Amino acid sequence: MKISFLDFWPGFEPKNNFFYHSIKQLGLNYKVVSPRRADIIFFSCFGKENLKYDNCKKILFLGENLDLKQYNFDYSITHHLLNEKTPSHFRLPLWKTYIDWFNVKTYTNPKYLIPLNYIDQQNEFNLANKNKFCTIVYSSEYESRHKYINLISKYKNIEVFGKNKFNNFLEEGENTKMSHLSSYKFSLAMENQISDGYITEKLLHAKISGNIPIFYGDSTVKDDFNENCFIYINENDDLDLIHLIEELDKNESMYKSKFNEPLFVEEPTINDFLNYLGNII
Repeated sequence: MKISFLDFWPGFEPKNNFFYHSIKQLGLNYKVVSPRRADIIFFSCFGKENLKYDNCKKILFLGENLDLKQYNFDYSITHHLLNEKTPSHFRLPLWKTYIDWFNVKTYTNPKYLIPLNYIDQQNEFNLANKNKFCTIVYSSEYESRHKYINLISKYKNIEVFGKNKFNNFLEEGENTKMSHLSSYKFSLAMENQISDGYITEKLLHAKISGNIPIFYGDSTVKDDFNENCFIYINENDDLDLIHLIEELDKNESMYKSKFNEPLFVEEPTINDFLNYLGNII
C-alpha cells in the first residue's frame, strides 16, 4: 500500500505523525510516496494540493472547526458529530492526537506528546507547587476570551501569556506551555469557537498540568472527559461562576477534591479508531 500526505500544518512530518503510526500499529505493509503514486492520500485544510489528485482514495482529517461541505473526500476523520450510520466518517477530536499512544515522544509538531502514564497519575507537572492563581495561554483574539479574562480578574488577576495583545510572550511548544501552566491552581481552557464535537487539546493540557480547568466550549466535553474535574463556563452565569471559583480557591479541601478528580471516567483508548482505519484502507 502506498500512502501520501498533503495540506497538513507546518512542521507535519509524513513519516512521523498520528496516522503514519496508526497504520504501523495495524501491522499493514505500506510506504510513503509522492501523491501521484499514492493509493491513499491523507489530506487536511492547510492548502489545496489535494485537489490535483482524484485517482486514489482520499481521507480528510480536520482538527480545525471547518465545514465538511467544502472538501471532496472518500472518508473523513474529524471532530464533527455525524449520524452514527455515516460509514464514511469517524469522530476523532483533536485532543486525542496529543497523547503518545505509540510511545514515539514527538511528532515534531506537536513536538511534545503526553505519555499514557501521565493520564490520571502523578507527573512532574501536576506535582509542581501551585503558588499562583490562574493563567491562560492563547494566540487568537476572541471576544469570549476577553470577557472571561476581565470577569474573573475582578476576583483575582488572570495572568495572560502567548502571542496576543497582552505581550507576555511564551516560547512555543507543548512542554513549555504545560510547564508554565503547572504553577497555577486554575487555567482558562477556552476553545476558539463553540461547535458540535469541537474539543481540542486545551482542557487536556490544563488537567495534565495540574490545573482545575475553567473550560469554554461545546457540551461534548462532558462525553469526552469527566465533567467533575473541570469548571464548565457555559453552564454558569457570571455571578455563579465567580462564586464557584472563589469558593474553590479559598476552600482547600473543596479544591483538593476537585483537583483529584480523574480526567476520564473510563480509560481512554483509540482502538475504535484503529479498527475504523483498518476497515477503510
